[in-house]
Amino acid sequence: MSCSGTNAYRHGTMKDWVISVTIVLADGSVIKTRRRPRKSSAGFDLTSLLVGSEGTLGLVTEAVLKVTSLPENQHVALAAFPTTRAAVRAATCLITSGLPIDALELLDPYSLGAVNHSGLSVRQWKEEPTLFLRFSGSRQAVQDQIRKTQQAANVNGCEKFEVSGEKEEIDQIWGARKEVAPSLQAMKKDPSDLFLHADAAVPISSLAEMIDWTHQVINEASFTGSTLGHVGDGKVDPQI
Repeated sequence: MSCSGTNAYRHGTMKDWVISVTIVLADGSVIKTRRRPRKSSAGFDLTSLLVGSEGTLGLVTEAVLKVTSLPENQHVALAAFPTTRAAVRAATCLITSGLPIDALELLDPYSLGAVNHSGLSVRQWKEEPTLFLRFSGSRQAVQDQIRKTQQAANVNGCEKFEVSGEKEEIDQIWGARKEVAPSLQAMKKDPSDLFLHADAAVPISSLAEMIDWTHQVINEASFTGSTLGHVGDGKVDPQI
């Protein structure tokens, strides 16, 4: 229940959306955290404790979650860079700028190569370190976010910047981000080959170095793999 995802950069992770839980403890007793009052300063924050325990303190049988409205005026963009370090520098500029971007993702050349090889996307993608971004809000707010994002990208050597608010193109661009894992699995040379996925979190200042090191290890082992991740949330996912 502490999972992250592409929405975490702006909206937080799963734990931020849990209001209360019903849980069965090891002795069989059932407890429910937090009742109807919206705010209370009395007692321990049991909801956060139990969600953060990830099932080690008991079995969650019910969860009450927050809901919100769907984002308006969605746009997506991609920014391709010559090196991983250039892409991470641009991402760092965006993070420190405080822009309310919905999502900020980084795909390496191997990820986009896998998508191209699999044929799961209707487009062929340039196999370079690429930031995938999503925006929403009022028309003026989105235009301002896109303008400042492109400025940050250009300052850091962006070779291609593409943006769209058309649903078909949004589905194509964001679909490439979602198709990396199935694309890598489609590259299995033998049905018995294993697909391994890991999560790693490092300070943003060390992200480029970690990605380059991961590529080196994968290549030296003669494996097929890539790294991608929620760079806006400080996390990267090596996949082999």
